[in-house]
Amino acid sequence: MSARDDSFEQFHKEQIEGKIPCSLQFSANEFERQPDSSLHISEDVIQQVKDHLINSLEYGFYKYPSQVSFIAAQFKNANMRDSPLSPAEIEISLSKIAESLAKDENSDFLSKTCTITYADEGHFYGSGVRLFTIIKK
Repeated sequence: MSARDDSFEQFHKEQIEGKIPCSLQFSANEFERQPDSSLHISEDVIQQVKDHLINSLEYGFYKYPSQVSFIAAQFKNANMRDSPLSPAEIEISLSKIAESLAKDENSDFLSKTCTITYADEGHFYGSGVRLFTIIKK
C-alpha cells in the first residue's frame, strides 16, 4: 500500500469514527451493519438493482473508474437515492447479482463488462460489513 493509500485510509477511518466531520447522506450505522440473510428479495427487486447498476456502469457514477468498492448504502446514495429499497435489500440484491455472475449464469452486459465480488471482511469497515468490488474488464 502506498503512502497515499495509507493517508486516505487514516482519513476515512477518522471520518467513520466521527473525529473528522463529514456529510454522510445515510446513517453512519451502515458502516457497521451486517448482512441480513433472513431477507427474501423478489426477482423484480433484484432486476431493479441490476438495472441501476448497469445504468451507473454505462452512464453514471461507475462509468470511469476501472475498479470501485462500496457498501450497499453508498450504492443506494449514488445510484438509487429515490428508491424505497433499504440498503439491506439492495445489499442482498447486489450479493445475488454477484453470485449469479460468478456462476457465469449470464451472458449480458454485466458479465461482458465487469466482475463483481463481495467480502464481509473489508479493509475500512467493521468485521462482517459487506463490501462490494466492481472490476471492469
